[in-house]
Amino acid sequence: MWFLLEYDRNEGALQKLTPFPESDHAEAMSRLAALERSQLEELQEMLRTGQRPRMEYVVLGADSVDDIRATHPNYFESLRDLAEKLDANARKSASDLAHREIVLTA
Repeated sequence: MWFLLEYDRNEGALQKLTPFPESDHAEAMSRLAALERSQLEELQEMLRTGQRPRMEYVVLGADSVDDIRATHPNYFESLRDLAEKLDANARKSASDLAHREIVLTA
C-alpha cells in the first residue's frame, strides 16, 4: 500500500493520512504533486526568507499503517513523546554499557 501523509510542522501533528492500493502509486504521487503545487507560493516565500514550510507532504510505502508508525514515529507522536523515548533509550544504552565487560586485544 501507499500512504500520503500531510503533516503540520507548526502543530507537530499529522493532519491527514490517505491510503492508496499498491497499484495506485501514480495516483498517490499525483496527489502529492497537487498538494505541493498548491503550496508553491508559500514554499517560495519560506525558502526566500530562510524559514521552513509549515506543511510537509510525503508518500510512503508499507504493508500497513502500523508499519509506517513503527518506521516513521515522528509523524504520529508528539515531539515530547519522541524526546522522552530517546532519553529513555540513551539511559538504557548507558546502563548496558556500564555493565559490559570490555576485552581489548593487541
